[in-house]
Amino acid sequence: MPYRAPHAVFVRPLLMIWLVAMAVSAPAATVAVPAQSVFPGPRATDVARQVLQAGIGGITPAQFKQLQQPAVHDTGRGPIIVRYRRIVSGIEVFDEPVSVVMNRQRRPLAVTGSILQPDAQPAQGSSGFATAPGRRFWLRSGSQLVPALLTYRSVKAAEGGAEINAELRRWPDGALLRVGPVSFEVARDYRVYAGDDPYVSWQPHPRGTPDGSRPTLVDPQVLLRIDELSAIRNDPWLPADGEFTKGNNVDAFFNSIARPDGSCQDPVDEGVTGFEGADFRARLRGGRFDYAYDPAVSASDAFHRYGASACAPIDPSSEQLNAKVVQAFYQGNRLHNFFYDVGFDEAW
Repeated sequence: MPYRAPHAVFVRPLLMIWLVAMAVSAPAATVAVPAQSVFPGPRATDVARQVLQAGIGGITPAQFKQLQQPAVHDTGRGPIIVRYRRIVSGIEVFDEPVSVVMNRQRRPLAVTGSILQPDAQPAQGSSGFATAPGRRFWLRSGSQLVPALLTYRSVKAAEGGAEINAELRRWPDGALLRVGPVSFEVARDYRVYAGDDPYVSWQPHPRGTPDGSRPTLVDPQVLLRIDELSAIRNDPWLPADGEFTKGNNVDAFFNSIARPDGSCQDPVDEGVTGFEGADFRARLRGGRFDYAYDPAVSASDAFHRYGASACAPIDPSSEQLNAKVVQAFYQGNRLHNFFYDVGFDEAW
């Protein structure tokens, strides 16, 4: 069976209409890399390491040692971004990622992140924090890194009933540092391909001829939980009552181009962009966005082809198509969060 890439699902980014800036958040900063700087390396991580070691953006040698677990975002076109988490004494510093942005030729363009400011050290009296039970973070407060634990608490809702708050509380006295209602971001399970590319790279094609071969799937779908921590960042994917793949950042749906008479619309001339007609979104099933995709039968997936004389009806319950919609929703939100983390947010 010939390999065919999954049919595109229309994803419409929505304008983020609100963003609550918490008082304890560290401001992000961006520093340009001088154009004359040369940082050779066969990999993006090699270049990023050299940029940070050079102290661009004011990264100190001590801070450089704390930047760990690099994640490379490279879609094969556009900028390459290498993102680091700051780890101090084995514990992540909340909201202090550092990223190096470079072009396709791996020439660094900028360093961005919350760490590009006066250094902060663990507060006195936090020597036992490494063994404290619970989900541990450092949280910047001026020149200190305050030990904090992620906890949950049931509170009375304004309209009656109860809701759950996700809280970051200072250790060991329990003082509240940051809070976000979990009802704004109910934890959901998504069955997705969680990496940037689940297939072995075929760029370029290893044989250069359409011989029916297809790349090997190396990262199968996983059931991934998007948890309540994002509520503390005030960036929900779904409202509390959300049951479709339409949220604050992304609206993902199958964008049908079928007219009522079965003919195919021209998406350019007729403006086929919004949710209408035979379009459908993926819906929660058993409390999860859990649709299994079978790449072995991708060639028989239903799709609409622009310019075709007829557009057959599409089954909105299709496992394959709903899996694609869920993947588009997940990936769009993941990219939204990623670019927010590296400083690409709304202008104020």
